[in-house]
Amino acid sequence: MIITKKPFYPTSKISFYSNRVLKNLNLKEPPIFTKPVLEYFGIKLSIIDTQSDIDFEKEYGIKFNIPAFLYNHSEKPKIFVREDDNPERRKLSIMHECGVLIFLGTPG
Repeated sequence: MIITKKPFYPTSKISFYSNRVLKNLNLKEPPIFTKPVLEYFGIKLSIIDTQSDIDFEKEYGIKFNIPAFLYNHSEKPKIFVREDDNPERRKLSIMHECGVLIFLGTPG
């Protein structure tokens, strides 16, 4: 499922919408893997390595002090996560950004 317009999902209902996604993916219990969730929403995952972080800071003068971010200004949204974070932190970041996408919708 790719969201094509901004939905109205009240924050008090986040567990309802999360459970709906998991049900649609036929995921009933842990572990919940990120790959099927990313595919469900049509999101590309990009890893920020140390060198690209340094290059970005040199070129733009900006240092990102965040574990992940969602880039949602293209045909296919992207989630960027840090390579040097532990796997649990990356998974949390990915799932968090998927939740952000649910609330924001995608362009179009």
